Amino acid sequence: MLFGKDTEELKAKLADTDVRLLNIVNLITTLDEKQDKRMTMLEGAIGKLSLTITLELLKLPEHLTAVAHARDEVEKSTRSFTELQRRIEQFITQKIGDAIKESVNTLQVDTDRYAFVKKEIETLVGSAKQFTDEAAKFAKIAERIEKADLDLVKHARELARTDAEKVKLMKEVDDLQRMVGKMRRNT
Repeated sequence: MLFGKDTEELKAKLADTDVRLLNIVNLITTLDEKQDKRMTMLEGAIGKLSLTITLELLKLPEHLTAVAHARDEVEKSTRSFTELQRRIEQFITQKIGDAIKESVNTLQVDTDRYAFVKKEIETLVGSAKQFTDEAAKFAKIAERIEKADLDLVKHARELARTDAEKVKLMKEVDDLQRMVGKMRRNT
């Protein structure tokens, strides 16, 4: 019986080892099943991903065509914008040119008027000077003539008339000079 107690212990240990071994086998079987499920899921996911990539690769020419079309549209819009910009520049240049021509024409007309008025003023000034000289001559002659002379009265009337004309002409000269001054200020 010496061996009986050891045998019992050995049987108990063996039974315990069998239970542990069975648990380990069950655990390995469960892990193996889980691993198989995971592999199946992974293979399914890889298959779906492969299918999605294949579908996207099939759509790639369509996407590339859309990108090329969009690029063409952008280029067309850019050319259209460039043409519009060129037309606007031409329009503005033409309008500015027309405005400058109109201004030059207006200045030419004003210059011609000024030259005409200047000649008229010079003529009037010359006439007024000549008139003044004549009036001075008449005044000298009138001083020499005797008071009782009948011609003196005529000359006095003539002088009064010429003085009135002189004043009138001087007033016209002043008016013309003011007009020229206004024209100069306006241009």
